[in-house]
Amino acid sequence: MRRKLSALGGVAAIALLATAMLAAPAGAKTKTKTKTLSNATPVAIPDAGPPPDEIPGAVFDDIGIGKKGIVKDINVGVQITHPDTSELELWLLKGDEPIPLSLNNSGPGADDDNFGSGTGCVGGMTVFDGAAPLRLFNANNPFDGSFRPDADDLPLGVYNGGQLKGTWRLLVIDESNLQTGTITCFQLTARYKKQ
Repeated sequence: MRRKLSALGGVAAIALLATAMLAAPAGAKTKTKTKTLSNATPVAIPDAGPPPDEIPGAVFDDIGIGKKGIVKDINVGVQITHPDTSELELWLLKGDEPIPLSLNNSGPGADDDNFGSGTGCVGGMTVFDGAAPLRLFNANNPFDGSFRPDADDLPLGVYNGGQLKGTWRLLVIDESNLQTGTITCFQLTARYKKQ
């Protein structure tokens, strides 16, 4: 036997349903997205010039992002083969905002090889994350895992609130003319709000 709802009962049922829908958790439908982009094309890192000038060698590795959005968080992953990471500086640039990721770091152990233990964006990565608890100078090569960038006064959070779209650049500087290396992966993970 079916019961008929009175007009008042039907309105109450609709109001109850609308209230339940409005009370749904905010995470159920969000405009915040996460995107990871990688560049696995090997890029040779030039050595510094010969003495007496020893002008540092420098190279850029780029990731272009066509999506519009407001940055909420940026993490940078790298894999770099180099026999002595203390010779290298790593910077992230977007527009005119350069952020130092690693300035002449190597682990306290005897092995100073590499950022990340994989190649071509496969395997171990060195990830720079402003929320990571550890810095590189407290760790050992090849620095697999997440680490805070070197400078607290210029954190990755500088990019928060800015535009995701554009060219993000990894700058690697080699300050010595003793050994060469290669960027084998530059990876950017962005949490952003869609526009």
